[in-house]
Amino acid sequence: MKKISELKEVRTVNRRMRDEDGSVSCQELDFIVRYNPNIQDGQMIRFFAKLIDLSFFISLNYLFFEISTFISFIRFLLVSISLCAIYRSVIEHYLGTTIGKSIFKLRIVDDQGRWPNFFRSLCRNVLAIFNLIPGDVLIYSSGSNPYVGTTRLPVSMNLNNSICKTYVVYKDTVDEIRDRLKMDQT
Repeated sequence: MKKISELKEVRTVNRRMRDEDGSVSCQELDFIVRYNPNIQDGQMIRFFAKLIDLSFFISLNYLFFEISTFISFIRFLLVSISLCAIYRSVIEHYLGTTIGKSIFKLRIVDDQGRWPNFFRSLCRNVLAIFNLIPGDVLIYSSGSNPYVGTTRLPVSMNLNNSICKTYVVYKDTVDEIRDRLKMDQT
């Protein structure tokens, strides 16, 4: 079966050029590029969708946890995040979306254009925690040339998707993606 990562599309770019006499003309150039169905510039939308999902579990766990110390607060957050990851994995497997994503009309598809299976979705949701880590990372190298310092990593909300080969798309593009996969298969 054809995969989304194998799909290509043609992009036309208008390039302005100067002739020898100094006049300006446009030349159309066609490029074959990889098809990218991910939502563009949707970092904040995805963040708020995650926040909506997590807020439900935080408020639910608030009823059952007594938060009196810092340790109990950390335990409260870990349980809330864990339950949210399991909930999101189950719902994404069956529906391709969560409550937060459905508010923003987002869907999750795997490389074949289907809803991700439970384990892929669970892996994706566990890795989503690393999307929120700040860009400065401490590096320590041991051995003959020890080095301690920091480096800047590009923070991307797509880290978990690129590792798990899933895509966050708008609801109305799911059928388009599946049609492209069917057309490219024949």
